[in-house]
Amino acid sequence: MAEEYRPTILVVDHDAGARRLMRATLAGAKFRILEARGGLEAISTMLRYDGEIALAVVEINLPGISGLDLANQMGIERPTTEVLYVSDLVESVAAMSITQTKPEAVLFKPFTARQLLVRVRDFVSRVERPSQIGLVVRL
Repeated sequence: MAEEYRPTILVVDHDAGARRLMRATLAGAKFRILEARGGLEAISTMLRYDGEIALAVVEINLPGISGLDLANQMGIERPTTEVLYVSDLVESVAAMSITQTKPEAVLFKPFTARQLLVRVRDFVSRVERPSQIGLVVRL
């Protein structure tokens, strides 16, 4: 019997408590989880991981390389990976800019496990299951 497809989610947040909550929530919903404390660690994790990363849940205000810079790098290295930004700074320029152009791409803290799951499932449902040869087809 073939193994059940489980999308991989990369969780990137400098706050250990937020990472722990997101990891527990998403793993409980049967997603595979990769995690990183910051942008540089996320890039390293992304480059080392051989499989598809369906979604990255990225804190906008990371120390060092910002969440926006990380997303730009991911767009180069992993163009099929979707990005869901999380932030506790509702009035940050970056958050407001993303909210104006793509409001579904930002989830403001504090959020519930249910809110996170609804948003993640929405993003992941946009990507078709990888084929036998590892290609991803966008809907």
